[in-house]
Amino acid sequence: MNYPCIGEWVLRSACVQNRAWQLAGLPPLRIAVNLSARQFQQQNLIKTIAQVLKETGLEPEYLELEITESLVMQDVDFTVSVLRELQVMGIHISMDDFGTGYSSLSSLMCFPLHTLKIDQSFIRNLTTNPSNAAIITSVVTLGHGLNLKVIAEGVETLEQLAFLRSAKCDFMQGYLFSQPLNAEAATQFIIKQVPLTRLAANISVVLGKNDNLPVLLQQCTENLVQYLDVVCAHIWILKEVENILELKASSGMPTHLDVLYRRIRDNSF
Repeated sequence: MNYPCIGEWVLRSACVQNRAWQLAGLPPLRIAVNLSARQFQQQNLIKTIAQVLKETGLEPEYLELEITESLVMQDVDFTVSVLRELQVMGIHISMDDFGTGYSSLSSLMCFPLHTLKIDQSFIRNLTTNPSNAAIITSVVTLGHGLNLKVIAEGVETLEQLAFLRSAKCDFMQGYLFSQPLNAEAATQFIIKQVPLTRLAANISVVLGKNDNLPVLLQQCTENLVQYLDVVCAHIWILKEVENILELKASSGMPTHLDVLYRRIRDNSF
């Protein structure tokens, strides 16, 4: 029996989870997956990624692939060729651990990137080391000059956050915001960040736009029911479900959606 490599398994798992979040009515998010040097060199990489996206139903714009600075410099021409194919597909590309490799500014201009990620080694002492602070400011300026977004990795303190904001860093990640989470905990974390009205509207769109109800709604509502207790302090979703029941009444609603409706109506959580 042929088993997929660990890299393909990780990619597929990430795409499946992101699609599940979308079907649960959560706002569309871009999920990032690291590519190893070995994986990047595989001749069938583009085909594998395209197949995973097709099979999971995830649009390419919601996938981001992260490659390290040292990886892209192994074979610049090959790297540029692969990245351009990924870019044409609509996939976002990030250069991870920027500042720790050996890329030159001239080669950096050749890579079709969307994001630079500043390595956490520069973030760790930025409030006490003027050199680190100067490097971060320069990288942010460089990234913006190349029309790239910049992400700071390893943010752990409010002081670091304040400095990065003042430096106009676009995004940040690190333990200050959250420790690594499994899928269930990550779902609850995402839900808590979303305004209730927006979440209700997203669920309405997911349910209202699709006529392929049996499979789609089963996935959507099973995911949703699992986490409704996190957000259902008010019966804000009731009207949305009523609207969809009316819109889809002619095609018949699956039993599991009717159960969801009754649970929301009765506030039985």
